[in-house]
Amino acid sequence: MGLPAGRRAQDVDRLGSGDLAGQSAARIGLGRIGLGRIALDAGDAAEALRQLRAADELGRRSGQSLVRALAAEPLARALLASGDAPAARALLEETLAGCRRMEARPLLARLESALAELPA
Repeated sequence: MGLPAGRRAQDVDRLGSGDLAGQSAARIGLGRIGLGRIALDAGDAAEALRQLRAADELGRRSGQSLVRALAAEPLARALLASGDAPAARALLEETLAGCRRMEARPLLARLESALAELPA
């Protein structure tokens, strides 16, 4: 899942303040998200967690809230795969609140769907 490469590049160029450091952090974060998704699809929850937590941390440190929001759904799936459903739920609920503030409608739909799929 994800956006076509050209679309990702356009979105990344709009992230943050537009400075080179912010754009670089966003691109690296998106790369980590991709690696995390690949690891998750391969059944390697530990590697997925490592990559996705790194993307989330990079987004947090650089102020790239969209990178953090994009990492949330696969990170929640990795947390769930590793047996931590409460952490997955908390992450999705926190990210949903942030996406509502950003009015990121496509992300909202994805996150709401992921939250609905979590075990009760």
